[in-house]
Amino acid sequence: MPNQYDKILKEILKDVIDTLIAKVIGLKIIKSTAIETKLQITNEREADYILLVEMEDGSSSLLHIEFQATNYFKMVYREMRYWIYLSEVHEIHPMQYVFYIGNVPLTMKDSISTETMNYKYNLIDMRDVDCEKFLYSDKPEEVIISILCNYQKKGVKIFVCRSKRRKR
Repeated sequence: MPNQYDKILKEILKDVIDTLIAKVIGLKIIKSTAIETKLQITNEREADYILLVEMEDGSSSLLHIEFQATNYFKMVYREMRYWIYLSEVHEIHPMQYVFYIGNVPLTMKDSISTETMNYKYNLIDMRDVDCEKFLYSDKPEEVIISILCNYQKKGVKIFVCRSKRRKR
Protein backbone atom coordinates (compact mmCIF):
# COMPACT_ATOMS: atom_id res chain seq x y z
CA MET A 1 0.00 0.00 0.00
CA PRO A 2 2.75 2.56 0.79
CA ASN A 3 4.19 2.05 -2.72
CA GLN A 4 0.79 2.98 -4.17
CA TYR A 5 0.79 6.27 -2.22
CA ASP A 6 4.31 7.01 -3.47
CA LYS A 7 3.12 6.60 -7.06
CA ILE A 8 0.09 8.87 -6.51
CA LEU A 9 2.22 11.52 -4.78
CA LYS A 10 4.86 11.43 -7.54
CA GLU A 11 2.16 11.82 -10.19
CA ILE A 12 0.55 14.78 -8.42
CA LEU A 13 3.86 16.58 -7.79
CA LYS A 14 5.54 16.01 -11.16
CA ASP A 15 4.21 19.30 -12.56
CA VAL A 16 5.34 21.36 -9.55
CA ILE A 17 8.78 19.88 -8.97
CA ASP A 18 10.41 22.87 -10.73
CA THR A 19 8.50 25.23 -8.43
CA LEU A 20 9.64 23.34 -5.34
CA ILE A 21 13.25 23.43 -6.57
CA ALA A 22 13.12 27.18 -7.20
CA LYS A 23 10.94 28.44 -4.34
CA VAL A 24 11.72 26.00 -1.53
CA ILE A 25 15.25 24.76 -2.21
CA GLY A 26 16.26 28.06 -3.80
CA LEU A 27 18.20 26.70 -6.78
CA LYS A 28 18.21 28.81 -9.94
CA ILE A 29 18.19 26.12 -12.61
CA ILE A 30 18.23 26.96 -16.31
CA LYS A 31 17.36 23.46 -17.53
CA SER A 32 16.57 20.10 -15.96
CA THR A 33 16.21 16.68 -17.52
CA ALA A 34 14.53 13.80 -15.74
CA ILE A 35 16.56 10.60 -15.60
CA GLU A 36 15.52 7.07 -14.65
CA THR A 37 14.55 6.89 -10.99
CA LYS A 38 14.93 3.15 -10.49
CA LEU A 39 18.37 2.46 -9.06
CA GLN A 40 18.54 -1.29 -9.23
CA ILE A 41 21.99 -2.34 -8.14
CA THR A 42 23.03 -5.87 -7.33
CA ASN A 43 26.04 -5.52 -5.12
CA GLU A 44 27.24 -8.43 -3.06
CA ARG A 45 30.30 -7.64 -0.96
CA GLU A 46 32.55 -9.83 1.14
CA ALA A 47 34.70 -7.94 3.60
CA ASP A 48 38.11 -9.23 4.67
CA TYR A 49 37.27 -9.03 8.39
CA ILE A 50 34.27 -7.81 10.38
CA LEU A 51 34.52 -8.20 14.13
CA LEU A 52 32.20 -7.27 16.98
CA VAL A 53 34.65 -5.92 19.56
CA GLU A 54 34.34 -4.95 23.21
CA MET A 55 36.57 -2.10 24.29
CA GLU A 56 38.30 -1.62 27.64
CA ASP A 57 35.78 1.10 28.54
CA GLY A 58 32.93 -1.42 28.16
CA SER A 59 31.64 -0.09 24.84
CA SER A 60 31.05 -2.31 21.82
CA SER A 61 31.70 -1.59 18.19
CA LEU A 62 32.07 -3.17 14.80
CA LEU A 63 35.59 -3.31 13.46
CA HIS A 64 35.92 -3.62 9.69
CA ILE A 65 39.38 -4.40 8.30
CA GLU A 66 40.46 -4.63 4.66
CA PHE A 67 43.85 -5.34 3.07
CA GLN A 68 44.62 -3.62 -0.23
CA ALA A 69 47.67 -4.41 -2.39
CA THR A 70 47.05 -1.83 -5.15
CA ASN A 71 46.08 1.82 -5.28
CA TYR A 72 42.39 1.49 -6.08
CA PHE A 73 41.21 5.01 -6.90
CA LYS A 74 37.61 4.22 -5.90
CA MET A 75 38.51 2.69 -2.52
CA VAL A 76 36.79 5.51 -0.63
CA TYR A 77 33.49 4.61 -2.34
CA ARG A 78 33.94 0.90 -1.61
CA GLU A 79 34.58 1.63 2.05
CA MET A 80 31.64 4.04 2.22
CA ARG A 81 29.35 1.29 0.86
CA TYR A 82 30.64 -1.06 3.56
CA TRP A 83 29.98 1.63 6.18
CA ILE A 84 26.41 2.09 4.95
CA TYR A 85 25.69 -1.64 4.75
CA LEU A 86 27.21 -2.45 8.14
CA SER A 87 25.51 0.50 9.84
CA GLU A 88 22.13 -0.43 8.40
CA VAL A 89 22.33 -4.18 9.05
CA HIS A 90 23.94 -4.10 12.51
CA GLU A 91 22.73 -0.66 13.64
CA ILE A 92 26.28 0.15 14.77
CA HIS A 93 28.62 2.53 12.97
CA PRO A 94 31.78 0.55 12.21
CA MET A 95 35.36 1.59 12.78
CA GLN A 96 37.08 1.00 9.43
CA TYR A 97 40.74 0.33 8.69
CA VAL A 98 42.35 -0.39 5.34
CA PHE A 99 45.92 -1.69 5.46
CA TYR A 100 47.76 -0.80 2.27
CA ILE A 101 50.40 -3.47 1.55
CA GLY A 102 51.45 -2.38 -1.94
CA ASN A 103 54.98 -1.75 -3.16
CA VAL A 104 54.35 1.56 -4.95
CA PRO A 105 53.67 4.79 -3.03
CA LEU A 106 50.19 5.08 -1.57
CA THR A 107 47.91 7.40 -3.56
CA MET A 108 44.43 6.27 -2.47
CA LYS A 109 42.15 8.81 -0.82
CA ASP A 110 40.82 8.07 2.65
CA SER A 111 38.00 10.60 2.62
CA ILE A 112 35.40 12.33 0.51
CA SER A 113 33.78 15.65 1.26
CA THR A 114 30.96 17.43 -0.50
CA GLU A 115 28.69 20.31 0.46
CA THR A 116 26.27 17.90 2.13
CA MET A 117 28.37 14.96 3.33
CA ASN A 118 31.73 14.01 4.85
CA TYR A 119 33.10 10.47 5.02
CA LYS A 120 36.48 9.16 6.18
CA TYR A 121 38.02 5.78 6.92
CA ASN A 122 41.41 4.93 8.45
CA LEU A 123 44.09 4.17 5.86
CA ILE A 124 47.35 2.68 7.10
CA ASP A 125 50.36 2.42 4.82
CA MET A 126 52.19 -0.64 6.15
CA ARG A 127 55.42 0.76 4.71
CA ASP A 128 55.21 3.46 7.41
CA VAL A 129 54.85 0.93 10.25
CA ASP A 130 58.03 0.10 12.17
CA CYS A 131 58.89 -3.52 11.39
CA GLU A 132 60.56 -3.97 14.77
CA LYS A 133 57.10 -4.11 16.38
CA PHE A 134 56.86 -7.60 14.88
CA LEU A 135 60.31 -8.68 13.74
CA TYR A 136 61.64 -10.03 17.04
CA SER A 137 58.43 -11.61 18.27
CA ASP A 138 58.31 -15.19 19.53
CA LYS A 139 55.14 -15.67 17.48
CA PRO A 140 55.85 -16.66 13.83
CA GLU A 141 52.59 -14.98 12.71
CA GLU A 142 53.86 -11.63 13.99
CA VAL A 143 57.26 -12.05 12.33
CA ILE A 144 55.43 -12.60 9.03
CA ILE A 145 53.66 -9.25 9.49
CA SER A 146 57.07 -7.56 9.58
CA ILE A 147 57.55 -8.52 5.92
CA LEU A 148 54.69 -6.14 5.05
CA CYS A 149 56.43 -3.22 6.77
CA ASN A 150 59.24 -1.11 5.40
CA TYR A 151 62.18 -2.93 6.91
CA GLN A 152 64.52 -1.59 4.19
CA LYS A 153 64.73 1.75 6.04
CA LYS A 154 66.29 -0.12 8.96
CA GLY A 155 68.89 -1.92 6.89
CA VAL A 156 67.36 -5.18 8.10
CA LYS A 157 67.48 -8.33 6.02
CA ILE A 158 64.72 -10.83 6.64
CA PHE A 159 65.22 -14.48 5.90
CA VAL A 160 62.30 -16.84 5.93
CA CYS A 161 63.48 -20.38 6.48
CA ARG A 162 61.55 -23.55 6.20
CA SER A 163 62.87 -26.40 8.26
CA LYS A 164 62.92 -29.88 6.81
CA ARG A 165 61.75 -32.58 9.13
CA ARG A 166 63.56 -35.84 9.04
CA LYS A 167 61.57 -38.97 8.47
CA ARG A 168 61.93 -41.41 11.32
